[in-house]
Amino acid sequence: MYRDHFPQLEGGGVYLASHTLGPMPREAQAALDHYAQTWKARGVRAWAEGWWDLPRQVAQDLAPLLGVSPQGVSFHPHTSGAVAAVLSSLDFSGGRNKIVTTELEFPSIGYQLKAWEKFGARVVVLPAPQGRFPWEAVEGAVDRSTLLLAACHAYFKSSERVDAARLAAIAHRAGARLLLDTYQTAGVMPLDLEAQGVDYAVGGGVKWLLSGPGIGYLWVRPPYWDEVPSLVGWAGHARPFAFEPEWAPADGAVRYHSGTPNIPVLLVAQAGYRLLHRVGLANVWSHIQGLAGRFLDGAEGLGFKIVGPRNPADRSGTVILDLPYGYAAELNQRGFVCDWRTGAGVRMGLHFFTLESEIDQALQALVKIRQDQAWEAHQPGAVT
Repeated sequence: MYRDHFPQLEGGGVYLASHTLGPMPREAQAALDHYAQTWKARGVRAWAEGWWDLPRQVAQDLAPLLGVSPQGVSFHPHTSGAVAAVLSSLDFSGGRNKIVTTELEFPSIGYQLKAWEKFGARVVVLPAPQGRFPWEAVEGAVDRSTLLLAACHAYFKSSERVDAARLAAIAHRAGARLLLDTYQTAGVMPLDLEAQGVDYAVGGGVKWLLSGPGIGYLWVRPPYWDEVPSLVGWAGHARPFAFEPEWAPADGAVRYHSGTPNIPVLLVAQAGYRLLHRVGLANVWSHIQGLAGRFLDGAEGLGFKIVGPRNPADRSGTVILDLPYGYAAELNQRGFVCDWRTGAGVRMGLHFFTLESEIDQALQALVKIRQDQAWEAHQPGAVT
């Protein structure tokens, strides 16, 4: 179960928050220590002894987790920055200027899409009745004026996972491109994004990738490596150390890099990626599905309302119950680390280190909270 890789799991309590921030692996601490020692010992020489090439090395570790070619990977401070990099490479001045998306997306993605309206983008946000992905509406909205279809691979309020290949087919039939937010599926299950036709994949390391905050990723399909983003910096220059006054794009997707690489964040991310390789994504996904089935069956049998698809195979790594805020607050007070979100409910993120016994304990705690009406003592506020 690799539980000894996570110091937080040794302190008691049950960690059910991989959907919001994965626990810190020991390997991440070692990576930070290595960074500090290298900087201390080598100073500026560290750039020539591995630091400058680190983004390309870390791309080699991330790419198999996404099912993509490493040459198309670039790193950004967060997913919002990765989306901005994509949008900055597109031309919205012509007749093909529509972006199709849905109201289900994480708000930050929508903010970025709408920000490009000042550059000619025409953003169409489709409603999602009952909180489910509106396939029919998407198929009807994506037409010959569409440049980009933007969607999540799985949704944070429902854990619903959508078919990436079907999305890509809808986009490509109309001559459009697919931007897929994989934040909720990367590190949860084996992915094969390149073969499924995804054109741009974005995400970050906070959740199941065990990489902490501060790093986002972008993968660009090879046909678009030669497009020129407007969000640029010296790390994406063809000759960065020539310090030329005019920006010239580097070969391939390296041009999507902007400023100086964030070395400690990259090293921490690499540690998380490599731990997932050791465990194996097939093993991770099999374990999560088993746990999700156990939780969903148990919760349903106890009379709790499940949010999102019932079949674990149609979900990501989060299980969600339609319960008031007070349940999450009370669970956290009792040592179960989880969260609550408006429009969703109590969310619990499962991972390869989660135990079946912890699922049973959480269900027992929920019953006790309901019986005691302990949840009523809490006013809505911040939970994790």
